[in-house]
Amino acid sequence: NRHFDLSKKIDLPESNLQGLIVCGCHACKKIGEKNSPEEKYFRPDILIHKRGTDEENVMVIEIKKDKCCPFDYAKLCALTLPKANNGGYGYGLGVFICFSDNRTSYKWFINGQIRK
Repeated sequence: NRHFDLSKKIDLPESNLQGLIVCGCHACKKIGEKNSPEEKYFRPDILIHKRGTDEENVMVIEIKKDKCCPFDYAKLCALTLPKANNGGYGYGLGVFICFSDNRTSYKWFINGQIRK
């Protein structure tokens, strides 16, 4: 959950905050408790990478069992944004997996965007 010696974090635009508050999941409820609303620290569910370097950030996975979470989407966009485009982490691939209503759904993230 570290980025070198610091915790992973993303900057959240003010326009995204309302969606996070409405979500109501554990992570979204914590908005404003320990961190300023514009800056959110987080720990991804699963990371595939080589520690201590950003050169081998392969994949990041977020998983929910009941609903889609806008904060997870924001994390995956931030984590997969290429370093060449001012991304802080540069993971090659991100996936959001949701187990809801006896179904499994996936959303893929590449280059800081959801792929359809």
